[in-house]
Amino acid sequence: MGLKGDTAQLKRIARKVRDAFGPDGMRGLSRNLAEETVELIREGFDRQGDPYGRGWAPLKARAGRILQDTGLLRRFKPTHVTVRGFTVSSGAPYGPFHQSGTSRMPARKMVPDGGMPARWMQRLERIARGYLKARLQ
Repeated sequence: MGLKGDTAQLKRIARKVRDAFGPDGMRGLSRNLAEETVELIREGFDRQGDPYGRGWAPLKARAGRILQDTGLLRRFKPTHVTVRGFTVSSGAPYGPFHQSGTSRMPARKMVPDGGMPARWMQRLERIARGYLKARLQ
């Protein structure tokens, strides 16, 4: 997952972690950021809305929670963590269709794709600062 937006502050913190703790520190930071990203995605499922605060289009074919018929799509987890970043995935092969929409289905974004929402950036920066502070103690 590539997140775009003003990540300057997050990058500054990452440089401090890299300089102070090397590759192991960077992997740890990436792991913590990936776990927080998964939590942010799960909160979107709870709210039934996208990362930008907009609600998902209502269901037409059935009643119930949106995008949560079987629960597979909601099961995001970190799938790749490195010194340079991380990837999260639900493992549901149909996830991209829900994220982008199709000619027969509206998009119901689970992850940001048009810039980093301020709320997400604040949370990720807080995690990065906390990680750095804990490692310095």
